[in-house]
Parts: sequence; C-alpha cells; structure tokens
Amino acid sequence: MKELQKINKQLLDIYKYYATMINESRFISVNQKDKLTIENLLNNEIIKIKPYSIYLANALTDVIKNLFVVTPPIIQINPFRFGTLGTILNYVSSFDFIANYAKYVKTDWEDVNLALQKLLEDSSVANDRLSYNQVGVLGREIYIMLANKVFNKDIHKSLEGIKIGNCDAKGMLEAFFDYKLQQTEMKDFAKSAVKLAEKVVHIKIKNKQLMNTLVIAVVNLISLVNNIYKNNEN
Repeated sequence: MKELQKINKQLLDIYKYYATMINESRFISVNQKDKLTIENLLNNEIIKIKPYSIYLANALTDVIKNLFVVTPPIIQINPFRFGTLGTILNYVSSFDFIANYAKYVKTDWEDVNLALQKLLEDSSVANDRLSYNQVGVLGREIYIMLANKVFNKDIHKSLEGIKIGNCDAKGMLEAFFDYKLQQTEMKDFAKSAVKLAEKVVHIKIKNKQLMNTLVIAVVNLISLVNNIYKNNEN
C-alpha cells in the first residue's frame, strides 16, 4: 500500500501540473522523456493496484492506451483520458480507498476472499441508490457465508437451547463466539460486531454513508472471525 501511494502521489503531482495549464486554456505539449516517465509510472501503478482492484487496474490500462495523441513531432494529452486519470488518482489517494483496502483480510476460505474483494471493488465505484443496495446484498451474502464457514452444529450451541437455522448468521456466529471465547469482555466485543453487521446487512442501503458503514462492519467482522478461527482449535 505504501509503495502504491508513493507512485500515485508522483502521478498526482504531474496531473495537477498539466491540469493547471489545461484550465488556463494553454496549449499542452509533452516531450518524449516526460511521456515515457508518465507511462512508466502508470505501468507501475497498474502492477501495484491490481491486488486491490482489478477494476481500477483495467481502467488505468485503458487510460494509458489513449492518454497521448502523437502527431510527430508533437505529443499532446488526450483531455478525455486525462479527466479519467485524474478521477482515479484522486480516488486512490483518498481516505475511502486507503480505509477500505488497507483492511483487506486474507482468510483460509477462497470463496470468502473473492467475495470480499468484489465487495470492496463494487463499493469503490458505487454511485447511486441501486449500486449502493447491490453492495448491501453482497454484504449480506458474505455475512451468511462467513457464519456457515465457522459454525459446527455438533459443538456450537445456543445458550438458550434454541435450534440454530442455516440462515441464522447471527445465531451461528454468537454460538461460535460463546464456544471459542472465555473472556467476557472479548465475547461482548465480538457479539457487538455481529450486532452491527446484523443490523446493516438487513436494511436497504440508500446512500454512500450507509454503504460504507456496511463495508466496514462486514470487513471488521471477517477480520475478527478469521483471527479467532486461526488462533483456536476447532
């Protein structure tokens, strides 16, 4: 992440330099050396960003193909691709990107890992009510998937003696925590994480704030469950 942010800052500085001239309606000509520098930085950024988001890597690949208009001996910047580049660079340097992707957790379950990656990618480009809600649907699926990964009906029992159904993610996770955790404070913390996730994955996600809350809740819950699962037997 640090290396990615370093490269992104270099590109963002270059972007701002040319953006100032474009805003002043000045004729923009790029020399061959600067063109190669920008292309090399973009190629490095694509390599660094791919583990976090295939979507952004593909978007940058598309940008680099058409960023320059070459009419020898003049090299100019394509303003349409330049605008797209600015949007991506500003997003990668934003708190939203850093907070979302820095929390990425790798579990022992590949389907959970792939679903989590998709959740982060989809939330990074969601921009309307429908796309926010689709992120919410995926978050709910991951929540249920995670519970089924760790729940063992033979040893994880409800303290109230109630039978736990296959879709009762809250019940499965609470039974898992009751069995695994001895410290009351830790158990309460884990159940609070489940309580938040349970609430946000079952409501309509109407705006970006609710979507971000859902993503944070699901990612944090995965991290917590993964840590407990890996550091305890059965």
